[in-house]
Amino acid sequence: MPIYEYLSLEEFVKDIGGEEILSESYKKFLDEITDFKPDENFVLNEDLEIKLKQNGIDLRPYQRAGISWIYWLLKHNLHGVLADDMGLGKTIQIIIGFYLLFKEEKEEYNRNILIISPKSVV
Repeated sequence: MPIYEYLSLEEFVKDIGGEEILSESYKKFLDEITDFKPDENFVLNEDLEIKLKQNGIDLRPYQRAGISWIYWLLKHNLHGVLADDMGLGKTIQIIIGFYLLFKEEKEEYNRNILIISPKSVV
């Protein structure tokens, strides 16, 4: 059976009778992936929280959960898309607020970010 027909590498290794040997750091990473829960109480740094308040932006719990998820992805060098068309608050302000948070915490951060939004949001 071709390897691409397996759902995971672990399944493939088990099926061929191989031995799974993982480093401690990779085991920790796998634990973090399987145990991740978005944090509806996620708090940005104090300066960003103040800036949001000054601009009349009060993050809702699901927005904080979305920011915590994207933040977690970036910290682990993963990628993701937070999108829907239901108007749940994925605004430019939230995306930029998250970007500024990550940029302030990681001065070496120099990734490109693409933001696509309707003209009405801009």
